[in-house]
Amino acid sequence: MRLLNLFFRVALVGMLAGCNALTECENIKPREAILLIDVTDKQLFEDIEADLKANLPTFMAKTGLGNIAPCESFTLTLVPISAKEGLQATSETIAINRKGQSYQAEKQQASPAPLVNLLKGQLTEFKALTENDDLTSGSSIANVMIKALTHANLEAETTLIIFSDMIENNQYLNMYRHIPATEELSEVVPQLIDPLVLEEFQARQREGLDANIIIVCKDSPNKKVNARQRDVKSFWAGLLGEMKLHNIQFMDNLTNIN
Repeated sequence: MRLLNLFFRVALVGMLAGCNALTECENIKPREAILLIDVTDKQLFEDIEADLKANLPTFMAKTGLGNIAPCESFTLTLVPISAKEGLQATSETIAINRKGQSYQAEKQQASPAPLVNLLKGQLTEFKALTENDDLTSGSSIANVMIKALTHANLEAETTLIIFSDMIENNQYLNMYRHIPATEELSEVVPQLIDPLVLEEFQARQREGLDANIIIVCKDSPNKKVNARQRDVKSFWAGLLGEMKLHNIQFMDNLTNIN
């Protein structure tokens, strides 16, 4: 009888261990999307906000960006672009950490509700930022972009989406006055991007950092600049190329996705 009891105990332990091996994910495959949103102009922000509210759900569905399966996670990060070079990031993550769960359990864990709540809350906060003269006095797109990428998860498939008119306007570069040509880019990069930030970014690239970059290039409130939007896109494509970032896509709004 003792041997029989011992057998059942050993068998029970084995069954529990087997169940655990079947249900617990040994590794979670992460994906992330980092949204940089320009708050330097009220009109520009209103255009961006309208695009996000109307088209982001369809964009996410078409790209499958936020869809997760068992043993996968997805993180959404929102960052404002302003006259400040600092990185102010807010994130939310959804994940399915176990295999073999019921459909209802997986559906609940994969729900985008936390991401939607994050977006709604941050858009409200970002709208208030457009009233702050210190934040709307210029724009620092390049430094914020590179800082955001530097803080990306090396293990994740990262997509960076920038919503802006892409007009850099600070003490290092005023694109309202001059949009640098391709031959000027090698000199522009070390001036435009903080050398320490650039050094850290390059170190992370050597560790494997890479990203898909989507630039949702909005019309500028400045009509003269809009007439040179091709030059603006060419500048950013060239600058990102200088930084060994080549997987770049431009669009006017989120409905342009293939």
